[in-house]
Amino acid sequence: MPVSIGDKGAEAIGLSVIVVAYHSEGVIDRCLASVAEALPDAETIVVDNGAPSTPGSPTIERSGSVTTISGQGNIGFGAACNLGARHASQDSLLFLNPDARIEAIDRAVLEETLRSEPLGLVAPAFVGGRGDLHYAVRPFGGLWRELAKHTVGNVTPRWLRRQLRSVPSGKDGWVSGAALIARKSEFEGAGGFDERYFLYYEDQDLSRRYLLRGFPVRRSAALTIAHESGTSSSASDSSAIALSAAWLSWVQYVALWYSERQAAKVARTGTSVQRFIQQLVAGTASVTRSARLVGKAALLAAEREFVDATVHAKEGAIPPPSTYPDARRALGASTAQTGGSSRDDAVLAAGRLTRPGYDPFDAMRSPVLRTVAGEYARARQVAVQLRKRGFLPTSAVLGIEPFRTAKTLGCGLSALARLHSAGMVDEAAVRACALDLLTDRTLARHPAGGWGYEFDVQTRWAFYPKGSANAIATLFVTRGLAEAGLAIGDQALLDGASRGAQYMLEHLRVSNGTGDFFQYAPGSSTLIHNANLLAAGVVAAVGRIAGKGEWVAEALRCAAVSLESTRPDGLWAYGQDAGLEWVDNFHTAYPLDGVMLLWLATGDAKLKAIVEAGARTWSTEFFGTDGAPYYYREHHNPFDIHSAGSAVDVAARMEALGIPTGDLPSRVALWTKANLCDDVTGETQYQTGVAIGGKRHFPRWGEAHWALGLSSLALLEGGALPPLEARMMRNESST
Repeated sequence: MPVSIGDKGAEAIGLSVIVVAYHSEGVIDRCLASVAEALPDAETIVVDNGAPSTPGSPTIERSGSVTTISGQGNIGFGAACNLGARHASQDSLLFLNPDARIEAIDRAVLEETLRSEPLGLVAPAFVGGRGDLHYAVRPFGGLWRELAKHTVGNVTPRWLRRQLRSVPSGKDGWVSGAALIARKSEFEGAGGFDERYFLYYEDQDLSRRYLLRGFPVRRSAALTIAHESGTSSSASDSSAIALSAAWLSWVQYVALWYSERQAAKVARTGTSVQRFIQQLVAGTASVTRSARLVGKAALLAAEREFVDATVHAKEGAIPPPSTYPDARRALGASTAQTGGSSRDDAVLAAGRLTRPGYDPFDAMRSPVLRTVAGEYARARQVAVQLRKRGFLPTSAVLGIEPFRTAKTLGCGLSALARLHSAGMVDEAAVRACALDLLTDRTLARHPAGGWGYEFDVQTRWAFYPKGSANAIATLFVTRGLAEAGLAIGDQALLDGASRGAQYMLEHLRVSNGTGDFFQYAPGSSTLIHNANLLAAGVVAAVGRIAGKGEWVAEALRCAAVSLESTRPDGLWAYGQDAGLEWVDNFHTAYPLDGVMLLWLATGDAKLKAIVEAGARTWSTEFFGTDGAPYYYREHHNPFDIHSAGSAVDVAARMEALGIPTGDLPSRVALWTKANLCDDVTGETQYQTGVAIGGKRHFPRWGEAHWALGLSSLALLEGGALPPLEARMMRNESST
């Protein structure tokens, strides 16, 4: 019987207890009895994954205070938890394994915990078999320790397995799904459990997403839980299923939180080690005739069979086909992405943009480099350049954790909006990305509507600190909100785009004596032509669709100083000051994009002529005949993913608007796929043509622009325009 601390006659605690069962007949009665005793006023929902699947919606049956949901089949642990949460009537949730039971409750502490803002994820205390207490907030394990756990850990003695399963201390941790407390609104805002996991690692994934949003992952003494691990199935092959599910889930986890390239690498390594161990154990068992080794060999063989059946979607595979998509690719099941269509690649690239990663300019996120170089501008610039060029140690050695950026999500929102317009993704995908962008508290957001970078940046001409809004981040997020709002008809997103445009007008517009312009970052008086023209184009476009003619006029005034600086070849230098005279590939695509938006917003034929002149020079002098994107006209190396992605994006929209580029978007896309994308996963790499550091994956710098490019190319191939251009062209034809 649970021990209760506090007044049981106090006000009822609004809590929904969700229990996912799978052939749990031997333990679930004790679990439910402990809930009824400790939390008599709680709503209890049992999601029965062991009941046969029935056509139509799941069946809901109520008996007393217990609601049972069945008929959905074995949809996996995370999906079942989400199903239970959707039917919960209370805003506080307790997820509890059927083989766990509440041993003690401190009602006063529980009430205080549930009032916390934000609540985050809360781990109760767990009591061990010897009565010892511990909390299930565990530091995240390292990549190679986890690989060892899933390979040699399957055959090592129990004491060594415990060592492999233990993890070193760290500042952030994850909460075990065996028992965790969450607030329904926060849980749903974070997307719930990721249903791509069938079993295992969904709790680590959820904890990481909470931490990314700035929500706490913590412990509480409100509840004490006893957990009989591994008793949630009576099937004789449950151990093999558990081993295969754990392996597949871990590969899926690596793909989502490290990279698909890294997942493919550990999948190949792990599979080879597993096969070697299986053969070694089987051979030893045949010689020694040890019953224990014979059983272990059979278990490992069954595990490989389950993995193979799942990866190749064979008949009888237990996890649903919707689970483990990235793990299946990493393990070589599906067609390599390089053999797929550009439309398939576009969907995959856009989907990758919600994942955390690293950045070529993130040196100052390293505690080591901040300590060494943080006070000195020149030292910061050197550190950033060394990191960018690959001369510094790995992110792990530097202490740089994966993170998400507002600009990446803004680009992802644009790409998904375009793909939705092309009928390639549903509205839910667009809304999920928008929700990520607008609710992730770790993103660099200004209250007035601006957006920035999530790291300090030191360039040769300026320093802009982490979190400060800048033109580039703001304009890409603003365009993403505008395109998504138009694509799915969401006025709230369009209002967000208007706030972004207004922020640029009110906070980033300055004058240097020659005229107004949009500064790159607050406090900078240096005119950067690509930032000014692209910001002006986005402000004008948003003003056009919002009916704000004065915004269009003000954007034109800001663009004028850069338009007057157009070179005879139709292009622009990077900036106006001494030392900023260079002309490179993607910093040419940006201003051309901006002037193209200005033309569409105003209908001014002179602006279209400027775009056409610049496009002729850019498309013929910055690319090889095979589509290779040169960094500079004179010096081709390095071949950079930012140049490639921006070229496909801007040239595809030019072609769709009738501005010829000589089939540039398809040529660059084919070259990029062959030279800057991983053969197995399709992930982009930073650069080629460099000695070191080229194979790194940077979401903001590369994948974001590649997703934009592929989405624009998909629309071009379908004879359509992106939402923003389509709306302005439609308005033009009606006036």
